[in-house]
Amino acid sequence: MENLNQQLKEALQAGSPVNISGFLREFEENSLNPDFQYTEETAVFHLFACYLTNNLTLAKLLYSRLPENLKKPTNVELTQTWHLGTFLCKKDFSKVFELLNVTRWNHSQILAKMLADKLRSDIKVFISKGFSSIQEDKACSMLGVNKQNLAELCQQWGWQYAEPFVRPVPFESKEHAREVSQYDVQLVTQLMNFLENQPYVLN
Repeated sequence: MENLNQQLKEALQAGSPVNISGFLREFEENSLNPDFQYTEETAVFHLFACYLTNNLTLAKLLYSRLPENLKKPTNVELTQTWHLGTFLCKKDFSKVFELLNVTRWNHSQILAKMLADKLRSDIKVFISKGFSSIQEDKACSMLGVNKQNLAELCQQWGWQYAEPFVRPVPFESKEHAREVSQYDVQLVTQLMNFLENQPYVLN
């Protein structure tokens, strides 16, 4: 797993295209090994991989099987990473952005930026689909930006911004279906078999 951590770090630092879904699959395969032991860095990377691929349920299962000694408040980065997940589950995006901005991400600075960019892209779609116009303060809160940054995003996205309202470009839906691979089925089966043999009960 340490080699996997290093591969991910080197790819991110080099600015190379990163297949986060691929890394998530490898994290899952390794974590289901009976001899596997988590470190704080590995747990942080694994959780971010879940968030970046919209696998919040998997993130909950992952955190539930982490050893208790890793969940201590002294492991600040892991604690904050888990708090990100709780806010994501509640769709409290203003809290997510606040936490991303105030936390010192020693292990996962680039992953934190990737998550912020991903969320803004998702929220852009949400606003475009749900609003013909939106107040600037609300848009700033949802996107985790100040008014100057909001103006820059509006220019980048082609939105109209005339205080105090923002008028997004209507969203054009492109329907697509995700194929479930045989690998996905095998991974879920392995995970369920693993959980059935654990002594704890998920809340």
